[in-house]
Amino acid sequence: MSFSHWTRIIDNMNYLYYEHKSSQVCMVKEDERMYHTCLSTHNYLNEMCLMNGSSLKGRQEAFIYQMKTKKFIPVVVNISKHEVYFPTKSKKAHDCIWINYANIQNVMYYHSYCRISFKDGTFLDCDHPKRIRNSMHLIFRFLNKNTPF
Repeated sequence: MSFSHWTRIIDNMNYLYYEHKSSQVCMVKEDERMYHTCLSTHNYLNEMCLMNGSSLKGRQEAFIYQMKTKKFIPVVVNISKHEVYFPTKSKKAHDCIWINYANIQNVMYYHSYCRISFKDGTFLDCDHPKRIRNSMHLIFRFLNKNTPF
């Protein structure tokens, strides 16, 4: 797979998660799934961060320092493209999904869940709507603080 093709996949990705049975990261865009062999979601996100100039740990530490948060830390892969992934659950949970902030069109919050609609017309229902709202608010603040006009 060429680098330009790989970049287009990343740009259009709605969310990703780790499939333990196959030891692969599954990247979902529209109704298409693409797989990348990796040891964990953490390792995959670190690879993406390194492709954009620094490590996952460094990017998360920068986010923690600026936003004063300690849990459910988003991963800022590329500030200029607003490519930020945030977890829906604890990153230790086997069914944790990492959502691409850049591809979110709208979020509808309900009592026990929220529905995230993506720019391609698909959607994802997630538990913990207050946590999702808080994560998105922190990402919005971080991007506004760090993106030049």
